[in-house]
Amino acid sequence: MARTENTRIPEIEEVEAVACAAQNILLTATAYGLGSFWSSPKFFYEKGSSKRFGYGEDDKMLGLIYLGYPSGDWPKSHRKPLEYVTEWVE
Repeated sequence: MARTENTRIPEIEEVEAVACAAQNILLTATAYGLGSFWSSPKFFYEKGSSKRFGYGEDDKMLGLIYLGYPSGDWPKSHRKPLEYVTEWVE
């Protein structure tokens, strides 16, 4: 996340924008038959780690997106149907 110079935008909103973009990438990968997940190694949160990778002082590394084709068949889902986990309130 490259922190904007416009400090009127709260940092959390920029973090959330990155999370939304990552979600869109993951959904697109699934639509194309790719397996994917987002992970954040511990060293991303160590002081000075952004600088080691050439990022600015206020920039943040928020995660890595892993993409690939599964070996063999896709795992079967074990989710309950929506009506078992939804309560409608009027």
